[in-house]
Amino acid sequence: MTVVNGGTIALAPGEKALIIITAQADTKRFADTNGILTVTAESTYLKSKPSNTAATTYTATNTDNALTKTPLYAITKSATTNLGNKNLDLNNANSYVDYTITVKNDGNIDGTAVSISDDLPSGLVAIATGQDNYVAPTVIASNGSATGTAVLSNSNKTITVAGQNIKVGETITVTFRAKKADGATSSSSFVNYAVVRDNTKDDTTANTPDIIDRSDNGITPGGLTESTYEDPAKPLVGADNNNNATVETTNQRRAIAITAGENKEIALVTRVTNNEVFNTYTYTITNNGTDITEAAGTGNNANAVKLSIRPTATKNPGISDDPNISIARVYVDANDNGKFDTGETELTGINGIYDLNAATPLVNGTRAGLAPKAFVKIGVQVASTGQGSNNPNSTTDNVNNIGNFETLTVAVQPNGAVSGTAAPTSTASNPLSTTSTTTLQGINLMKYQIGADCDANPSVAADAWSTDPVKAKADQCVFYKLEAKNTFTDSHRVVNNLIVSDTLDSKLTYQANSFSASPTATSQTLGQLITVTFASIAANTTANVIFAAKPSQTGTNSTNP
Repeated sequence: MTVVNGGTIALAPGEKALIIITAQADTKRFADTNGILTVTAESTYLKSKPSNTAATTYTATNTDNALTKTPLYAITKSATTNLGNKNLDLNNANSYVDYTITVKNDGNIDGTAVSISDDLPSGLVAIATGQDNYVAPTVIASNGSATGTAVLSNSNKTITVAGQNIKVGETITVTFRAKKADGATSSSSFVNYAVVRDNTKDDTTANTPDIIDRSDNGITPGGLTESTYEDPAKPLVGADNNNNATVETTNQRRAIAITAGENKEIALVTRVTNNEVFNTYTYTITNNGTDITEAAGTGNNANAVKLSIRPTATKNPGISDDPNISIARVYVDANDNGKFDTGETELTGINGIYDLNAATPLVNGTRAGLAPKAFVKIGVQVASTGQGSNNPNSTTDNVNNIGNFETLTVAVQPNGAVSGTAAPTSTASNPLSTTSTTTLQGINLMKYQIGADCDANPSVAADAWSTDPVKAKADQCVFYKLEAKNTFTDSHRVVNNLIVSDTLDSKLTYQANSFSASPTATSQTLGQLITVTFASIAANTTANVIFAAKPSQTGTNSTNP
């Protein structure tokens, strides 16, 4: 017969009743905890006797202790991208995530027909057979044997491993690979969890589970409340961990740009004051990429960026380096004033190759590289040691460096891939190199002469002026023309206080009233020593001095130019 709780049983003298009680564990049941069952029987007959006032005289009690038996699953999930970290580059079609799920039975009874699954979020999809970077999923027991097959859903959004028998203390490890879903952006979800399901009642399938455990101990997909059997007094037993399973996304794009160089005309000899060279080219190098720091590495590291600053062409074909034009200093022009100031960083290179990392900001004593949109200004100072025509101090005849030029090529040279993104190439919007041409200019002095009658106007026969020695008759004069041309083409390059001079040979006598100057001279000294001062000579203009001298009546009559 079935007796409900609180029901009665009639027993004749000498009779006894065998009572079988079926009990079910509480919803929140902890493994190895006591399940205490107390059965109490009360005699109506004995209770009715006036002498039996104490309950113990008419009540019998039986207490049974039972330990709870249940599987207890400790789930750990982790992720590693193809970059070896948690960064998934959405701008790289070959990016992927390798997931590892471990499920350990920390309970006190074997798990049977257990299901392990992972529903991928909107930003991810599993890589299927035949697709790029495919690696077959694995299901491996702690003894090293394969224990099942991971099945992908038709949409490749869910991976499921069914029918797993997980003994007490045993671990099942599942691995699979996923990639970004079509159309995924940084706003998509990339958070997912491993879910373990077990039906401990029939141990046939996990279709109607009474244990649903998720790797983050949260609410399972579909809103089912997790049935947890993890004892708060034993936090390490059956503990789940999803901390290393979430990837972070970037949209990595590499682009480095250098501003266009400029062409400059500089004086034949560089003016230096307080160790400062006054011919400076400034280049701005900018990281126009996304989610990548450039020049963070040094030396030959893959994330190093070199800076090449080298002469590549001169006035003379086949010669790339003009000996009269040289790089005097390369530095970080922090205040963008075209000068090397105290505290600014001077760069040192080998054979024209510099490490751009040395030009980047210092953060806690370490060069931080160039973050996206960050830039650095590089100053390159050029020195010159040329000379013009008819230089009286020249040790080499007919040397004239006016018009000599040297082209400097400044190139940014990324060393290799950074965080899996290949080195950028030079484009019109993000050029990696530029050129600057330095041309030597100054005062080009030429001397011409003709022999003519002393009262002649030499300008009438302008085409007769010659740089070669001339002969004059005894009664003739030699007319001289000194041309001092400002060869600069930049209108700002005016030569001030120009002095043009000439010393007559002792066989020549200066002819009074033969002097003329164009433009008008501010002062002149005339005689055997001719000295003429011009206030200013504009760019690409010429100062002319004309005067005459008469040869002596003895000795040779050839003029000395």
